[in-house]
Amino acid sequence: MGDNMKIEPQIEEAQALKKHILSELKAKYERERIGIHATDLLWPRLAVFRKLESQELNERDLLYFALGHGEGEVIEALISDRSEVVVIDSDIIHTIDAIVFEGGRPIPVEIKTTRSKSGDLVKPHYLLQLALYCLALTTNYGYLVILKLNDDEKPLHAYRITFSEEELGRLFDWREKRRDLIIKALEQQNPSLALCCWKDPILGWKCKFCPFQDKCREIEEERPAIRAEAVYEGFEAVKIPLEHPIPLGDPAWKKFLKPKVLELHKKKYDIDYAIAEENGRIKELILLVPLKCSRRHVEEIKRAAKWAAIKVKERDGKRRVFPSSSKNASNSAVIRNKSCEASGRKNLAYIKGGEKP
Repeated sequence: MGDNMKIEPQIEEAQALKKHILSELKAKYERERIGIHATDLLWPRLAVFRKLESQELNERDLLYFALGHGEGEVIEALISDRSEVVVIDSDIIHTIDAIVFEGGRPIPVEIKTTRSKSGDLVKPHYLLQLALYCLALTTNYGYLVILKLNDDEKPLHAYRITFSEEELGRLFDWREKRRDLIIKALEQQNPSLALCCWKDPILGWKCKFCPFQDKCREIEEERPAIRAEAVYEGFEAVKIPLEHPIPLGDPAWKKFLKPKVLELHKKKYDIDYAIAEENGRIKELILLVPLKCSRRHVEEIKRAAKWAAIKVKERDGKRRVFPSSSKNASNSAVIRNKSCEASGRKNLAYIKGGEKP
């Protein structure tokens, strides 16, 4: 008969134990973080929402936090002179996983765990976070340790990351701006004042998992305008003045020029647009173009815009149509982002009376 041992005990779910575990995890990971943390700068509006509105973490998130924290603690204990060091710099709290001392100087160590099987191992937001820690410790390099949990052959990766003086200088300005906007948003209890990362090519991935994404989407779609200075890094705002203003309802815009711009967006060139409108007519078309995008596409839109304006001018000359004088018309030129519904990118500019506010 052999010596196989088979047992058939009674198995039932221990709901009380599970409830206790989740309760303890909630108490640890849902408590409000006091102050502005370095990671808040990566996703400012999420940080503001979390502080202004209570939001429960789901079971999946709680377990990921717990597992990631536990795995990181093991590495911290093995490599660092000090683990989980808190550094406050420029009124920002930097909770650094670990530091090592080299030449008498503290060097930050950032530890990440990932279960991803594809894509770049060193994520851009890992580098941003480590750079913030380097800025706080006034050093130009740090270490990044990545635990790739789904890799049986090479699960542990370690890198020395060195930042240029120019990069750290730009990061300083970036840090101060985002911190100030978070403070302003919290003081006025208005999340819309904090920057949104919806279409940020580096940080936008987190929006897929954000519990506030619907509220954030509403803010972006309803927002009438935002200053041109808010254009994302890596994009250029190309202004195309129209020799003759085009009515918003005119086929030259609705059926010709607008579809051409949207077609470029759908083809994944990632070109967005906004319009400068006055008295119901488009005075200027503004393209938000990735720097890596071919200028050929911009020239296509410029030619199309010129053609549309000429056609409307010819038509207006025949009909003697003049700008609307309805009570809803405004003498201020307002930039409206018409593709934010499709793309989520913020609007480009706001001009009142032809001048920046």
